[in-house]
Amino acid sequence: MKYPVLILSLCLAVLSCGRGGKDAGDGSRSFPLVSVPSMLTDPGQRTAYIIDHYWDGFLAGGGPTDSGRVLGVRRSELEENMSAYLALLYTIDVPDAADAVSSLFDKIEARQARDSAGLVYESMTGLVSAYLYDPNSILRSEDLYLPFVTKMLSSPYTSRDKIGAYRFEAEKCAMNPYGSKAPDFEFKDVAGKVHRLYDIRADWTMLFFSNPGCQSCRSIVDAIVRAGFPADMVSRGELAVVNIYIDDEIEKWRDSASSYPSDWYNGYDFRKVMNDGSLYYVRAIPSLYLLDAEKRVVMKDAPLERVLSFLETESFPDTEQTN
Repeated sequence: MKYPVLILSLCLAVLSCGRGGKDAGDGSRSFPLVSVPSMLTDPGQRTAYIIDHYWDGFLAGGGPTDSGRVLGVRRSELEENMSAYLALLYTIDVPDAADAVSSLFDKIEARQARDSAGLVYESMTGLVSAYLYDPNSILRSEDLYLPFVTKMLSSPYTSRDKIGAYRFEAEKCAMNPYGSKAPDFEFKDVAGKVHRLYDIRADWTMLFFSNPGCQSCRSIVDAIVRAGFPADMVSRGELAVVNIYIDDEIEKWRDSASSYPSDWYNGYDFRKVMNDGSLYYVRAIPSLYLLDAEKRVVMKDAPLERVLSFLETESFPDTEQTN
């Protein structure tokens, strides 16, 4: 299953590019973009070629790595290209995207081995971690970060004082991976009725961990309502929204329960099983999961934009998406 196109404009810019690499006039160089062989005309083949070779020119080149540059490329330009690269990964199958991230690590490590004083490893691994694991990153994905952080654990170039943190991240990213069955659990609604996740029948289940006093949670609720089509999917039985409160201020939650759409499953974790981290690792509120009809994980801790884009494609499969 593919992720939806998250930043289509970035993808189109990359797919139409030629090779850069000219000196910027201040000792910096432009990021060397991929030139796709003309015989590759199929869009999927072109995308695969770009993903395979995206970093080759950059990592083969030279230049200073300092506070403003990495291998002579300005950090701002490097960050833009990392965004473009990850946007491309969200257009291919998740296992293939994870393999691409793993391959990127190998290339970074090989470059560091050739130039141990270049600080390329530290700069690039920090950038990938920020994009794929920071809870505020719109490009975050634990499924894509897992192969990267796992390799960081065994790399001789990883600072020893970071091993503990990376081990923790790897353990948590390995929970509930793409394609696995989401753990079942019980929750109570405001009337005290007990529900089980696995008893809820729908083509798709949006599992939403939220708090009533959380402004970001409120923004997600409002955005889902404004989108319109999720409510249509709910009414047709195609989508279930399971909105779960996992903290301790139950009376505060009860007072706010009516502010959520009435056709959602709104409940709280009365058995207190969520915060021990054995079923789900909710590292920040809000957190969104998307599950299929068999309660297999399609996305975990995903940005709302990605979830809505995916569901809109599923809701209107014959409509060309142009946004």
